[in-house]
Amino acid sequence: IDKIGKSSLGVAMLSAIIILGLGQVRRKGKRREMTMYVSSAAERVRAAVRAQDPARYHCALFAPAPARAGLFAMIGFHHELANALSRSSEPMLARIRLTWWREALDEIAEGRPRRHDMVEALAAGLDGPLIDAPLRAMIDAREAEIEAPPPADLAAYRAGVAATAETLAAAMLDHLRVTDPVARAAACRAATAFGMVGRLGAFAHHAARGENILPANLLAAEGIAVADGCKGPGLSAVGRAVLDAAEAELTAAGGFGRAGRPVGLLAVLAARHIKRLRAVAGDPLDPRAHAPDPWAIWALSWRAWRVR
Repeated sequence: IDKIGKSSLGVAMLSAIIILGLGQVRRKGKRREMTMYVSSAAERVRAAVRAQDPARYHCALFAPAPARAGLFAMIGFHHELANALSRSSEPMLARIRLTWWREALDEIAEGRPRRHDMVEALAAGLDGPLIDAPLRAMIDAREAEIEAPPPADLAAYRAGVAATAETLAAAMLDHLRVTDPVARAAACRAATAFGMVGRLGAFAHHAARGENILPANLLAAEGIAVADGCKGPGLSAVGRAVLDAAEAELTAAGGFGRAGRPVGLLAVLAARHIKRLRAVAGDPLDPRAHAPDPWAIWALSWRAWRVR
């Protein structure tokens, strides 16, 4: 075999190794799909977080590279706990699922994590002290949501969002070693504002299930009832009141510093979502307000570059 033949053979072998190692090509009609195989639990969790929560995923990319795996694990854990409630038809089932996670944290602390992608990612990506208090606080916050009544007013709405959003934010800030109280408070407020707007955006999903997640007093003032699917001409007014409260959180947030960027940059995304909702008069049922935002990553990059 001549030199060209050897080179061609080498390229062919390398191509075969790449295809066999990373995935396989399948033909679907006239489309070709590459199915990617990810070998580690941490990478699978990272891929899941990118799909489930692109906003927090992209903010986490502004953390130092060694810290990112832990951040992705905590964001994924946040969603696992939310799923424990949303996928349970009975309160007792939700509590059983949360107990499973408490026991999983016990086993991580004992050095024998369960064979589960999220558990393995938490064990590998986080320091020992983070396993105990912050992650258990996240479980406690979700448990408090079980059988909780709809928020009575804006203060209760804000408190309900903050209970889960800020426990995740605090855990992430602990992992990033952010100790400045001003920066921590600012980043947590940004996370709360992001959560308040996000919950407003999820209103349509919950209303279709006969659930109310918005302030009951505001809905009542506009004559909107859960029995009617939480629809009515006054819904936009309720949405605008929530947006006003979220903007107040952003105004009070202040500076979160460079170390707090992976959490504090949620303020950028919250502000952009607020702007889109304002453009449709605050109506949470208008799909235009929740369309993909292709410029979000550029806005994040610009703000991250300016933070000192």
